Amino acid sequence: MNKLIVILGPTGTGKTALALKLCRRFNGEIISADSRQIYREMEIGTGKRLRANGRWQMVNRLVTEEKKGFRVGCFENDGIDIWLYDIVGPDQKFNAVDYKNCTAVVKQSIIARGKITFFVGGTGFYLDAALGRLNFTDNPPNWRLRRELTKLTTVELSEKLKAVNPQRYEQLNESDIKNPRRLIRSLEISLSHPNRLDPNDQLNKSPEVKDEVLYLGLKTENINLYQLIDGRVDTMFKNGLEDEVRRLVLKYGWDAPGLASIGYAEFKPYFENRSILETIKQKIKFNSHAYARRQLTYFKRQSEIKWFDIRQPGFDREVERQVELHLG
Repeated sequence: MNKLIVILGPTGTGKTALALKLCRRFNGEIISADSRQIYREMEIGTGKRLRANGRWQMVNRLVTEEKKGFRVGCFENDGIDIWLYDIVGPDQKFNAVDYKNCTAVVKQSIIARGKITFFVGGTGFYLDAALGRLNFTDNPPNWRLRRELTKLTTVELSEKLKAVNPQRYEQLNESDIKNPRRLIRSLEISLSHPNRLDPNDQLNKSPEVKDEVLYLGLKTENINLYQLIDGRVDTMFKNGLEDEVRRLVLKYGWDAPGLASIGYAEFKPYFENRSILETIKQKIKFNSHAYARRQLTYFKRQSEIKWFDIRQPGFDREVERQVELHLG
């Protein structure tokens, strides 16, 4: 039985900082579970550089072939490896199945070197995919349905998905909600399985899953969480977020999948002289608040998560004790 630890929760709760501390204590390595940090060149807006004060170095440790252009390696932070940042370019497509395949290779590498795996992030669908909690069954395309759905706007598609399968809708991030192709695919799957309206129906409880997982969640009251998020966004702007987005748009264009992410997509009206920068900043903050709420909604369905309020004194010591008990 392979024992691993998952540190999850909404954006802005300090998951990676805590995980780095735990990795030093328990000889661990981190696998990022963040659907935005998979993109190369997107550093300020996804928080990668902020987590280590900009001192990231790429380790030349590619552990899989360049299938579909994926680059699976790790960054080293004061002796701790963090995997699955910068897998693809902003203009490349990447999904939960791709993430599952990448994590399988990385987990094998970590275990072979006698280290402990820490999954860290807030993308619940990626975590469920990597940890064998989802069955990815083939769902052939329904071209007639797709033609009908392409006539709808993204707002109409979102409302339709919310009505047909509200649980699946909660799994979507900001990029998914603005992407008609992903919304149509979600509707196609939901409508093809009318009796499978809850993603819990897809949970794979097969005894073949050989990971013994400790789920640790970080959260705080919404008012505190929003303050943390707002401060983080302010820091991103000070660190040059506007210049980062401008450079990426010039290189890849607004249709690049990565640029549909929170922190990037909001800049479009500003660059088109239809809005001012302060309005863009506030929009990013509001969208980040909404995303954090969706993350919490998604995680609420997992009763095995042990939750910790990051504002409670000594919460990190209790987290450390839980990891120690889990590892035995």
